[in-house]
Amino acid sequence: MFDTHKPPEELRKEFLNCMMMTSPGPHAFLLILKMNRITEQEKKTLHYLKEIFGGDQFLSHTIIVITRKEDFEETALKGTEKANEDIHELFQATLETSPDLHHMVMQCKNRCFLLSNRGRVDGTKRTDQANQLLSLILEMTQANENTFYSYQ
Repeated sequence: MFDTHKPPEELRKEFLNCMMMTSPGPHAFLLILKMNRITEQEKKTLHYLKEIFGGDQFLSHTIIVITRKEDFEETALKGTEKANEDIHELFQATLETSPDLHHMVMQCKNRCFLLSNRGRVDGTKRTDQANQLLSLILEMTQANENTFYSYQ
């Protein structure tokens, strides 16, 4: 996310410039993370974004997207109709054993989306995932009373 060769003040200016280009403001921020690997840089990124964009206001417009959902699908019981429930339960158990990720998800009001992206994702699955993510964004937007993010 960050160009580590740029000073923080220059990054801040770039982010604020991006915000002006989205006027009156975005409805959602998507923070993309790879499961099983929350790095110090990613933790610092969330902290830095909160500082730049205003903490709770920023977090109330943020969804964490976890990639590699298929890793959960491989672990969950196969051949059952409860596969999605099993994946959800497995993810919740993973959160409990990953305090950094759990804290990030909690800060974003438990808004988290698991995304399949390994290899080729067929058209139907891709469309379903996109619709599910858009639905989550819509729910969040409605919970935020249809307001745009604003730093003010």
